[in-house]
Amino acid sequence: MFWKGRNKFRDFELVDKKYGVERIICNPSQWFTEESVAKLFPYGTKLVAEDTVHRYGHISAYRASAWRGRGMQNIGNQTATSCAASGFRPATTMTAASSGAVSVTLTLDGSYSATADEFENGVIAIFPSTWTGIVQGRVRSNTATSTTTTFTLKEGIVADCGASSTSKVHWNPYAYTGTPKTDSIVAFRSSIVGCLNVNGTADYYAWLQTWGPYLGQYGLEAQPGEGKYNRSVYFDTYGAFIQGGDNEHRQYAGFSLPCTADTDAVGSSGWSPLVMLQISP
Repeated sequence: MFWKGRNKFRDFELVDKKYGVERIICNPSQWFTEESVAKLFPYGTKLVAEDTVHRYGHISAYRASAWRGRGMQNIGNQTATSCAASGFRPATTMTAASSGAVSVTLTLDGSYSATADEFENGVIAIFPSTWTGIVQGRVRSNTATSTTTTFTLKEGIVADCGASSTSKVHWNPYAYTGTPKTDSIVAFRSSIVGCLNVNGTADYYAWLQTWGPYLGQYGLEAQPGEGKYNRSVYFDTYGAFIQGGDNEHRQYAGFSLPCTADTDAVGSSGWSPLVMLQISP
């Protein structure tokens, strides 16, 4: 573990390489109000700015836009013809690996052509041919190939896994994100993992806020914070913020901070009161 820093306010970094924990306390190369065409940090890297928390992620190339003020889904590597909304890719075959192995080789479903390190900080779930419970491995890196892909893990696997084992590989939740939209591929199947503080560009990299005060956009339903009995805030199907009440079946976002009226208000979409975002601390 080590520290490094350049100035008093914005420039400190803490990285634990041994256990694969990447946590940026403060770093000026890309702030949470900025995006980048190049990937500057590992997926899921944590940035803390005062009482807000952010995770480093990628805006899927499949998305035409990604909006500031709305939630971003974990969509997996979706394309116009391939749905990976579940956030994982199954494997058709596996090379046998012994307990303690830190390298696993898989052939991904549909001869999927993985790019280098696209599963970084993701998870492999292996179901051994002789059932001994699910074997999990955290991914440090992966090779780029069109046939078989080799994954380097952060810890050794805890059981022998034969060649007939089945498995699937989960992308890091922040590796492919996008604004919810309706079409035959996405169909609102995925959950919100964070919110942008900048209008994002497809195939760019940005920080997604997951905790703390956030100025969100509300949808066409009742505005968060309107009404003394509607403190809870949820995401609608487009990632906008809406009141509690009868929306509890939707994904919880947090709670509204100020109360702006004694009665509920419904109107055209706009900017809500500050929301205490509560996705991931």
